[in-house]
Amino acid sequence: GPDGKLYTTTADGKIVRYDIAADGSLSTPQVINTITTREAGPRIISGLVFHPDSTAENLVAYVSHGEFAFAGANDFTGKITKLSGANLQNGVDLVRGLPRSVRDHLNNQLVFGPDGKLYLSVASNTATGAPDPAWGNRAEHLLSASILQVDLNALPTTVDVRTEDVPTPYDPFAPDAPVKLYAAGIRNALDLLWHRNGRLYAPNIGAVQGGIAPQSPD
Repeated sequence: GPDGKLYTTTADGKIVRYDIAADGSLSTPQVINTITTREAGPRIISGLVFHPDSTAENLVAYVSHGEFAFAGANDFTGKITKLSGANLQNGVDLVRGLPRSVRDHLNNQLVFGPDGKLYLSVASNTATGAPDPAWGNRAEHLLSASILQVDLNALPTTVDVRTEDVPTPYDPFAPDAPVKLYAAGIRNALDLLWHRNGRLYAPNIGAVQGGIAPQSPD
């Protein structure tokens, strides 16, 4: 973090902050329960990034998290939450309704781009693109298996990005959409890296055998 401390996250919704000694050893772990308190229970925290303008005196972080489940998870339960304060004790949901697979695929790590916008990957709902029993026969959605671009300056207090099963589906192609598709067809990129050459790199996890691929149009 900008305060020179190490921040880690857990699969049940905790953020743990450590002091770092000169020899690299860690001490004085402090558990931050802002996400679990806000959600009234555990969540899988899958990513955390500090705002580039964040300082030791003004901590501002963004957390990617999803429903605490590794089987039978509910769809559209992913969120991005902004945390601030000396102990990241203040929270506000910025994005909700991100796609979620029935298993361990959800919204992943966040990274700021050179344009000042926030980028994150959202994993696929399937093994290889088409619904299959091992993944609960859940189909892909418009924002799944993708990398999203979030314009923080264009966000209202909270935006719901569910693209299906709601009266007014979210449209990422609208000119004023604060959350847009940056890249599509990326199965499960756990992390992202903006290189100084201006390109974004994503380590994509491939599928094991047995997945069902979509049929061709003919």
